[in-house]
Order: sequence, then structure tokens, then C-alpha cells
Amino acid sequence: MPTETLTILLVEDNPQDACLVQEMLQAAKTFPFQLIQVSRLEEALTCLSRSSSISVILLDWSLPDAQGAGMITQLRRVSLDTPILVINDWEDEAIALQALQTGAQDYLVKHQTDSKRLVRSIRHAIAREKANLSKRCVSHIRTQQEQSLRESEAKFRTLYESTSTAVILLDEKGIFDGNSAALRLFGCTHREQLCGEGEPMESGRVGESIHRQGREEVGNFPCSQSRYHPVVASSLLKSCVPLIGFSPAVQPNGEDSYSLANEYITKAIAQGSCRFDWMYCKQNGEEFPAEVTLTRIELGKRKILQATIYDISDRKATERQLLQAKEAAEAGSRAKSEFLAMMSHELRTPLNAVLGLSQLMRQEIFGTLNEKQKEYVSCIQSSGEHLLALINDILDLSKVEAGKEQLTFVPLDIQDLCDYCLAMVREQAHEQGLKLKLQIDPQARILIADERRCKQMLLNLLSNAVKFTPMGEVLLSVTKRPISSSVSGIAESTSVQEICFTVKDTGIGIASHHLPLLFEPFRQLDSGLNRQFTGTGLGLALTRSLARLHGGEVIVQSNLGEGSQFTLCLPDRLLEECILPSLPQDPGVIQGQSCPLWAKSRILLVETDERSALILKDYLQVIGHRVEHLIDGQDFLHKVRQFKPSLILMDVQLRGEYTGFDLLAALRREPDTKNLKVVMVTAMAMAGDRERCLEAGANEYLSKPIGIAQLEAILMRFL
Repeated sequence: MPTETLTILLVEDNPQDACLVQEMLQAAKTFPFQLIQVSRLEEALTCLSRSSSISVILLDWSLPDAQGAGMITQLRRVSLDTPILVINDWEDEAIALQALQTGAQDYLVKHQTDSKRLVRSIRHAIAREKANLSKRCVSHIRTQQEQSLRESEAKFRTLYESTSTAVILLDEKGIFDGNSAALRLFGCTHREQLCGEGEPMESGRVGESIHRQGREEVGNFPCSQSRYHPVVASSLLKSCVPLIGFSPAVQPNGEDSYSLANEYITKAIAQGSCRFDWMYCKQNGEEFPAEVTLTRIELGKRKILQATIYDISDRKATERQLLQAKEAAEAGSRAKSEFLAMMSHELRTPLNAVLGLSQLMRQEIFGTLNEKQKEYVSCIQSSGEHLLALINDILDLSKVEAGKEQLTFVPLDIQDLCDYCLAMVREQAHEQGLKLKLQIDPQARILIADERRCKQMLLNLLSNAVKFTPMGEVLLSVTKRPISSSVSGIAESTSVQEICFTVKDTGIGIASHHLPLLFEPFRQLDSGLNRQFTGTGLGLALTRSLARLHGGEVIVQSNLGEGSQFTLCLPDRLLEECILPSLPQDPGVIQGQSCPLWAKSRILLVETDERSALILKDYLQVIGHRVEHLIDGQDFLHKVRQFKPSLILMDVQLRGEYTGFDLLAALRREPDTKNLKVVMVTAMAMAGDRERCLEAGANEYLSKPIGIAQLEAILMRFL
């Protein structure tokens, strides 16, 4: 029963009837009310349009300005939600039916209506109108949602058909729909070729399913979405049959297409989506690779899978090209390494003879030399050393580029380092009449770096400065400063300082357009047949590579005819950053002795190259050792047992079917020979050669050409 005050609009032109209605409402005492009484329809329409609080209308069927069902129509046009009760002077079923059909809630006869009947009719009319209002609201909401869904479906269909990405829809019967891009991708001219046994979804079917689902959700406010039932999931697995219908029997990875499709569909059903690469076949049998994304979706009450397919033929072709390029680069790198190893061996072997013989001749072991002979021997040795330096530069650059160069960081006295490097170029500078100057910042005292590589870098810069400076001076200055952020290539370091070695000359200078070419391997700016300056063009390339390996950089500033300035910047590392190796005493020298001390021993020399063997054998015999020579591995173990050597010097590459590694392995297998000292000798000088020799069981490794000091150190160590 309503407790709020009802506003009742009474449209009655008879004052007595109006008073009667008011008295009946007051007598009922059922609800509080406010009565508004008008006598004309025009007044009722005005009142209704101005007030939204009218609860119910009591309408006389006959008024001075209007009568009949047309009044109901006009009132409902102004306020559809306000209930209307018709009051007439007589009972007439036809009029009652007409009133109700037009929109009235009830039909009352004045002399037959009492207080209770009037109140009951008012209450029921208001209740019915509220129910109708709810229905109209629901209907309105449904209409709006259906309109929205229809618009969404239209957008979906437009996108579905216009997208360049192939999309197919699958259910338990197989592919039931596919867009135009899918038809083009598979080479189909008709949708039926793609859908097979599946039921194609015609235009609007998707929308109808969505609309039906929308009506269910509106009607249930809200309805819960059902989950995938195992039976549904099982039935969807059947869709792997049409999925592989456009596929070869076996995928590129060798797996069966049916089993693999089953696995992917199971994963998509369980996880909601699954992405994978797949090999498809077009209608004409042409195969193509694709990236597929399977997504589990619900279309109304229909459980389906959506497959989005991207043709990745171009991507796969690019990947193949990259792989081929990578393999070609690796093959080139291997060929380069093999070539360098072979070149090293083929050049170092004769160099061993050239340098070894020249060293023996300079020591006058086999007789006194006259001055001209000494000059020739010195020329031979310097030429051999130059060729050896060239080989070493090539191998060094190759190792750095391959990332195989290992640095040993030790604390270096900067004064000693600079003095050593200047001493190495002083004779050449003196011959050219050049002045050498050195300036060292007092704060730059110690540098943590690889000693051999630092000397190599500084010597390259100083040698170039002297070479390209006809007159004037070469200045080496050392400063300590904050790391310059403008210098590219400087690696990350825990220090914010750097040590800079600047070599400044007054030489010929370099044209600005040539500066970018300076650090390219084998690049020489003076490259004509009649060039004035000799060299390989490797020095600066190797210097920059070694600097960057240290975490530093080489910077150049130069103008043609105004000299050049090269700055080597290296990080000022803290001593704690480096693991300093212990530095053993040179085994070839004993403190206080002017010559090496060793017992006269038996040495077995296994060497294929007769020139190298001749040098080693002659020198070893001169200093008192007994030497036997084998040129290959035939009767090796027999000779070892017969000769009983204290030391074996053995080349890695031997003539015949056995290598030095083969003989070493045979030696280590025999109980009576496994402890003999073996030093492997080879012209190979690539990264890892020493490690391979030691892992094979050698006690030490020597790289050709072998210097007298190296050989004496080995003898001192093992004899």
C-alpha cells in the first residue's frame, strides 16, 4: 500500500461529481492525496505538461471541449507513464473496451462506484503502470543493446572481411568461416573450398548469435558465462583434422602434422590461446610457412577456435639468408684462421733457419767474421726480424678481432715504459736528425695494463711519428685526466680517470679526408708504386684494436703539412681491479751468473725441416749436448728407448703418417717413457696452440722462430 502522497488529477466538468469523488477519497483514508480538479481537457493537458508528479488521472468520458478515446490518446502523448481511469455516467461495454484498448487502466461507472472500489482501482492502476514501466525500460535497454550489437557486428564483419590478415573460425565440424584474406592466402576462389564440411557463417550469422546472447544476458541480469566443458573441448579437437587439411603430412621439424595440431589445439583450449609456426599448403599444393595464433572464444553458446594466420615466407627467407650469411662468415673466419695458421707455419719455418743461423753467425761460434760479413749478417737478421714482426702483427690483429686475445694486467711504471719505447726509436730518430722529447704529468706514475701490448701500442705510434717526420721533433707527453665522454669506444670502468699518451710530431701531416681511413687494416695513404714510406698498414689498426681491448681508444688530430697528434687513452684502473700473476724468475738466467748452467745431456730432436734441425743440432752440440735427430715418427719409441734422452724437442707437424701429437700420445702410454720431458716446437702461433700442446701432454711449447735466449731458458728449466 503506498504511503507517499498521491497527486490525483480529476478531469470533471460536473461540480457535484467532483465533490463526490473527493468525498470518497477522503472517506477511504487509505493514502494521503492531493486532488487537482479541472473541467476541460485543455486544462488537463496543460497541468500534466507542467507537473511531473501526477500519480493518476481520473477522466470523465465526456467534457465540454472533448470526449471519447481521443482524450486518452492526447493525455498519453503528454505523459505515457501516468495511469488513466475513465469515469462515465453509464455502463457501456463497447466504450469500456475502447477505453482500455486506447490505454486506460480501468473503466468506472459513477453511480456504481463506492469508496473502496475507487481506491482499489487507483492502487491497481498505479501498480500495473509501474510494471509496464519496468517492461518498457527492459525493452528499451534491450533495443539499445541490440542496436549496439548490430553495429558491433557490422564493424566486426567489415574488419573481418577487410583486414589483410587471414582469419578462419573452427568448431567441432571443422572450418566454418574464413575471411577474404584467408581465401587469398590458401588460393581458394570460393568460400566452400575453405570451409569443407563446416557450416559457413553467412553475413549476419555472427550478429544473430551475438544478439541472442545479448538477449539472454539482458533477461537474466546478469547471466554467468559457461565454461568449457570437457566434452566441448574434446569435440573441438576434431577441428585439427581440417586444420591440417591444408598442411603437408609432416612439419619441417619432422613431427606428424596431425599429432602436432592436436597438441596445439589442446593447449589453446586449456590456456585460452596458443601461438606457433606452421607449414601450410595452398590449393595448388604450394607450401608456405605461417605464424598461427589459436584463440578460444565463445560465439553465443557456440564454442569455437579462431585461427589468425600470418604468411611468414619473407621472414623465413630473411632468416635463411641471415643463417647463410652467418655460416658463410663463420666459414670465412675458419678459412682465415686456417690460412693464418698455414701462413704462420710456412713463413716461420724458414725464418727459424734465417734468424737462427744469423744469430749463430753473429756469435761467431763457427769462426771469426770480418766487418763486411758482420754487416751482411746484421742485414739478414734485421730483415728476418722485420718479417717476423709483420707476421706477428697479422696474427695479433686476427686474435684481437676474433676475441681470443688475453690481456695480463700488471702495474707498469710509466716513466720506465716511456724510456723503453723512446730508446727503441732513438737510433732511427738520430739518423734523421730528430729531437725526442718526453713530458710526464707528476700524477701519472702507475698504469695498470698489459705490459707487452702497451709497449707495442706506444712503439707503433712513436715509429710512425719518426717515420713520417723529415725534420723537427717528436714529443711524447703523458697526462692523467677525467675520462672524456666524447671519446667513443671507451669501455665501462670503475675508474673515472684515464692515462693519455700523446705522440705529437712536426711531420708531413694527414689530409682531413684521409683521417677516417687511418685505422683500416692494410690501408696506406701513400699507396702508389713509387711510395716514399714503407710499411704494411697494420700498425694503427692493431693499436686501436688493442686500445679498445683495454677499454680505451686512440684519437687522431692532424692537418696536411702541419704534423700529427695521436693520443692513446687507457683507463686508469685501480690496483685492486687486477689479479696480478706471480712473476717467476726467468728460468734461463741465474742471479750472479754470466752464462747458463746445465749438465751435458742427451737431447732427441724430432724435426722434419732440415734447416731448422741443422741450426738446433749445431748449437746444442756446440754447447756440449749429445743430439740425435729424427725427421719423422718411424721407429720413434725404439729410438727413445735406445738413446734414452733427457729432453725431447719435437715438432708438431712431421713428415709421414704420424704427427707430433701422435708420438707424444704413444710416449705417454708407455710406462718406461711416460715421464720424459717433451717440449713441442711448432711454427703455429695461433690462439690456443700452447694450450693444445700442454693438454696433449707436453711439458712446454716453443713457437718458431726460436731465439737463442728462448732455447737456453728451456734447457735451464728441464736439464
